[in-house]
Amino acid sequence: MVLGATSPVLVLFSQLPKPVQALPAALGAFAAAILASFHWHEDAVRWAAVREQLKRELRQMSVRAGRYDGLSHEAALNHFVLTIEAIMGGELRQWEQQEHPLAGHSGEERAPAEGMAAPSG
Repeated sequence: MVLGATSPVLVLFSQLPKPVQALPAALGAFAAAILASFHWHEDAVRWAAVREQLKRELRQMSVRAGRYDGLSHEAALNHFVLTIEAIMGGELRQWEQQEHPLAGHSGEERAPAEGMAAPSG
């Protein structure tokens, strides 16, 4: 925005070459296009939410709280792995939809990875 705002000011200085006068607006437009196309802010927010989900699952499993209460070590570990894989799979699907927005509308369902199942309950 600042670069775009400097163009009218530079036009007042008629001794400056035209490319120099146009440069700030061009750089501003280029920077805006890059920021819009890479979704950096949205990615950072989504990654922070996923990170907190993963940390929450680890805490609950470590102290056998919530869904892990009363489970044996093996059952808790199994539930933990399935839950973590489901969270990571959800993140992957969101990323794929962001990168290929029309792919989700093709009607094709992706088969789950071999040996993977969504956690129950």
